[in-house]
Parts: sequence; C-alpha cells; structure tokens
Amino acid sequence: MLKDLALVVDGRTKEASRHALSLARRFDAHLTAISADIESAVAVYSTAELRYDLILAATQERREAASKAVENLKAQALAEGLVVDALSLENMDGGGIDDLTRSLRLFDLIILEQADSRSSKGRSRTIEAVVFETSKPVLMIPYVPTRAPALKTALVAWDDSAPAARALGDALPLLLQADRVEILSVNGKGSPGHDIHGAAVTRHLARHGINSVFKRTPSAGDVGNTLLSHAADVGADFLVMGAYGHSRLREAIFGGTTRTLLESMTIPVLMSR
Repeated sequence: MLKDLALVVDGRTKEASRHALSLARRFDAHLTAISADIESAVAVYSTAELRYDLILAATQERREAASKAVENLKAQALAEGLVVDALSLENMDGGGIDDLTRSLRLFDLIILEQADSRSSKGRSRTIEAVVFETSKPVLMIPYVPTRAPALKTALVAWDDSAPAARALGDALPLLLQADRVEILSVNGKGSPGHDIHGAAVTRHLARHGINSVFKRTPSAGDVGNTLLSHAADVGADFLVMGAYGHSRLREAIFGGTTRTLLESMTIPVLMSR
C-alpha cells in the first residue's frame, strides 16, 4: 500500500509537485515534501575561480528557492483539502546526501523530478544516490510539462532480472489502478523461455487481481529508446523498470538503459533497485 509518500523538492521542482499531490489524493496517502539543496555548490563551482562568499550566496539562494517551492506546494495542497508536511535538509554537500537517503528509507514511494539540461552534476549524483541507496521505489517525473497525471495504461519492462522483479513488486499498488497493463520484453531474437517467463509474470499479476498482456519486441537500436518508443505507441501513462548500474559506489554510473530513460523520459518512470 502507498500511504507514506516523499517528494524531494528544490527550487526548480514543478511537475513532480503536481504528480505528488495527485498520488496523495488517489491513494489517500500522507505526503512529505523534503526541501533539499540537490544542486551541490561544489559540483557547480569546483572549477570556477569565484570568491567563497559568492559560493555561499548562490547556495543560500538555492535553499531559499527550495523553501519557497515547499511553501507553494503546501498552499496548493491546502486549497485542494490536503495536508503536506515539510522537512528541510540544509546541508546537501558530502554527508548531506547520506542524510537524505537515510530519511527517505522510511517512505513507501519517493517522487523526484528528472534533472534538466540546466542541472549540475550534483543533481544527477543525488538522483543516483536515491535510486541506489534507499532500497525504495523511486518515481521519476519528466521536467517538461506533461498531460494530467494518470495511471490508466502501464508498461512494465521485463527481462527476468532481480531489479525487474523488484520493480514489478514495488509497482503493484500503481498497477492495480491501471485499466491496461502490458509486460514488454525487449530482446533481439526471443526464445520460448521468454514466453514461459512472460506467462509466469501475467499469472502472478492475475493473482493480485491485475489483468495484463505479455509482448516481446526486438530492440530498435537500444533498449531504452525501444521502451520509450513503445510507450508512445501504446499511450502508456507510466513505465516500470528495474534500475541498473555498473557500480554500487556513490559515483556509480547508471547502465545504458537506465541512463537513456533518465535523460529522455517522456512519461513518469518507476525505478527500483
């Protein structure tokens, strides 16, 4: 069940706030907005010859923008008959990311906005840390304006892996809300084994009261773009997939499919690790 939601907020968060309020209303869940300076001052200015006081001023400006975003969210929630709690994490450099990931481990679902082209490496580093170190499902929201939040059509990326299985289990509350659920296996040649596993997935979901269909498609260049293209073809409202990386360290670089989805997503993506 989704009863305790967390939204990570900075001064640029817009679309994720709208989706978070929609989910809180749909699931009658509690929403906590966590104000964080996820644009690390060190990442932004490490190679710049700027005075320390200017770095501090920029950091303070970002923190004030994040606090304002939280206040705007609380006001919007109140107007819609919802209550949003606020939690502020002042220091997001170094150990601050550890503070953030520790606090997020006690929520059912974490909501984050995709890093845009203006974001620093610090923002991407924070997203990676949240996905890899919280052991919680993370719903990534595109930063570009999208249609009103909906859960009618779901696309689940399936490759028989442990991350995919984890994501499928974490997504059950969302999949129960969908009118159509499609399980998609992206592979080059396909094999009877994939069909057998596909039948097992649909059977598992059916036992949870979820009707689904299993499909297989060849990769159109790479898995990430194939998933995004298929999601557009079927009009998917959100995508479910396991998150992959080449390392478990803080500086881990996401695997190619995960990176493609994070950079090019056009619909919300639920990732689990």
